[in-house]
Amino acid sequence: MRVLMENGKEIKMFGGKFWGVEVSPYGMEHKRLDYKTMVTALSYNELFTNNTIINAVTDWELFNGEDYDEETDEYREIMTYCVMSDRAAENLKKYTDEIIYYSSSLDLYLLGVCHCGTSWDYVLTSYEIMGE
Repeated sequence: MRVLMENGKEIKMFGGKFWGVEVSPYGMEHKRLDYKTMVTALSYNELFTNNTIINAVTDWELFNGEDYDEETDEYREIMTYCVMSDRAAENLKKYTDEIIYYSSSLDLYLLGVCHCGTSWDYVLTSYEIMGE
């Protein structure tokens, strides 16, 4: 099996695992990578929630993804911010279009999560699981 990621990149799965992380039954049932598996695997499980840090400084720059919708002329609502390592940010950038911010004064990356209220293993990404 393999997962078709952003820009046509593919990542092979072994034993039902995506980079060593088991895909949720819900994800397997719908043949889509679930958000929890994607973030855990691609961030090396090196992130934690911190919703107050976004207000600590004003030099946040968009590092990856799109936080503005030109069709609606609105910014996407970020529900949770997760601090992540630089290697996690680089890896997520390589394979996804997830919203990631960077602050040069803090030398810190944040993942912007646009959903809440649902367990991450029940939030499906657009990344398709292919093959058997």
